[in-house]
Amino acid sequence: MATSRQSDIRIRTATAHDAAALVAAIDEVAREGRYLARSAFQQDPAVEAAHIELTTLHGGTVLVAEVEGQLAGWLTLQRDKTPYRRHVCLLGMGVLRPYRHRGLGKALLKEALRYAREARHIDRVELAVRATNLAAIGLYQSMGFAYEGRRIGAIRDDAGTYDDEILMAYHPAADE
Repeated sequence: MATSRQSDIRIRTATAHDAAALVAAIDEVAREGRYLARSAFQQDPAVEAAHIELTTLHGGTVLVAEVEGQLAGWLTLQRDKTPYRRHVCLLGMGVLRPYRHRGLGKALLKEALRYAREARHIDRVELAVRATNLAAIGLYQSMGFAYEGRRIGAIRDDAGTYDDEILMAYHPAADE
């Protein structure tokens, strides 16, 4: 089990017991309409529990950040299932609004990148982030992610507003 501490932040590997709290957290961040490309609205905790299990089974990980025992954020490294892209993991993460700007995102990323460096055959970690999410882009750059491209107008919210998507990647071997 992965564990990391930064002041009152605890990072650990998620289990099926975290599924209901993860569904609620993803739903809460998705409802803000500013950060997540997908929504977990009405997601069944049993489906999330299966997702955690399958992600781990396929060589990825799901991490949760807790503050005072409460789920405050999450990060998923999901292994690409395409045979010629098995060396790639897709990163997705979120932090609940009351816990932002407290180092949770950085703590989650540190643990995920440690996992990627130590895991077998993870040579690349990819992510996509909204171009307007400057705080996240800055965090990713500070952790070693490189800009790889931009998808113009790739995101459209419920109000019909478009945003670009920034593509970034991290190469664990570069740290060795």
